[in-house]
Amino acid sequence: CHVSIDKAGKNVLVANYGGGSCGVLPVRADGSLAEMSSFQQLTGQGGTPEKPIPPRGHSINLSPDNHFAVCGDAGTDHVWIYKFDGEKGTLTPTEQAKVSPGPTAAPRHFAFHPSGKFAVLSCLDDSPRLVHQAYSHLAVIDLTSQPARMLYHLDVESLPEGMEFSPDGSQLFVGLTYAHRIVGYDVDGFR
Repeated sequence: CHVSIDKAGKNVLVANYGGGSCGVLPVRADGSLAEMSSFQQLTGQGGTPEKPIPPRGHSINLSPDNHFAVCGDAGTDHVWIYKFDGEKGTLTPTEQAKVSPGPTAAPRHFAFHPSGKFAVLSCLDDSPRLVHQAYSHLAVIDLTSQPARMLYHLDVESLPEGMEFSPDGSQLFVGLTYAHRIVGYDVDGFR
């Protein structure tokens, strides 16, 4: 479902929606991928007792310092947090292991602020409504607190997908799938 590459270009990190997992594939000198060096099966379930939803790895992203990876799990409504070792190509669960933006939040994409102090997570409420009418929001996570915690939610008009901060961290750009456009948000106080 989602692929990212570490800062050194030595490893490809993958999130698997159908299998509810994430992992690391080292990049060989010729550019081909080696066997998976690390595999993490996501656990738990989301949804309701009547309609349980299995883990669904939607995206995986690396922190600006290349030391942590986060995997958005649209099934269990968690963001899984791993220590990343680029030399060994491994993911190891952190002490906190996961953070939740709320029940039925269905976290999808993740963007770290360049400062490393906070991150933004795109969410889509997986309630029984039609997906284009579902409640979408951005969850802002404080990464400096222990454990990490949600600061606030920002409602958005359409399903937020890809997100990137400007290099100086002063703006966040978000692709809105059903609105067919990209919006920019000013970021105050986090430089």
